[in-house]
Amino acid sequence: MKGTDRGRSAKIGALCVLAASLLWGTTGTAATFAPDVGPLAIGAVAMGLGGLLQALIAAPQIAAHASRLRDQRGTIVLGAVSVAVYPLAFYSSMHLAGVAVGTVVSIGTAPLASSLIERVIDGRRLTRRWTLAASLGLLGTALLCIAEATHATDGTSRTSLAGTFLGIGLGLAAAATYALYSWAAHRLITRQIPSRAAMGAVFGLGNVLELASWPRLVP
Repeated sequence: MKGTDRGRSAKIGALCVLAASLLWGTTGTAATFAPDVGPLAIGAVAMGLGGLLQALIAAPQIAAHASRLRDQRGTIVLGAVSVAVYPLAFYSSMHLAGVAVGTVVSIGTAPLASSLIERVIDGRRLTRRWTLAASLGLLGTALLCIAEATHATDGTSRTSLAGTFLGIGLGLAAAATYALYSWAAHRLITRQIPSRAAMGAVFGLGNVLELASWPRLVP
């Protein structure tokens, strides 16, 4: 019975990952339906409102584990700053380099950034299988970026060559900050802080930073 429940949980988890991937991968396309709104404003509003909702839902757990969260305030601040920076870099990347390139660079290099953070900070070894998979992913990302840069050079793309390269750089920044706040949340959870309290604290503080930036980002 336990094996059956575990298999069912694994299937539900896989479906949740697929749903999250679909939603995340189409946010750039959704943003194109608001061409008069800048990418910084979209990023600030999207993550700000989402962070506020998550913090409100997790408020009881945050209060119950307030002392443990205070002990890990450095990790929480790091995760919150990353939460605040990530959407700004992500949406700006898609605005400058195009939805396809911005999304693929941000999503495709995030696992690589996560593993490198774990290797440097936690000392976790990288396996040959991981190295092979990461290499293939980087190769595909690089080919897409080269194709987009070529289109920008010959005038068949709506973006300039400089804008494409800047967008790729911002995509890498988005991947790095996504990896950082994921690592911060994982670190809190492994230190006996429930996942809802950990994510609520990180996203809640990140939301405060987003709210502070709204007057400068939202026209």
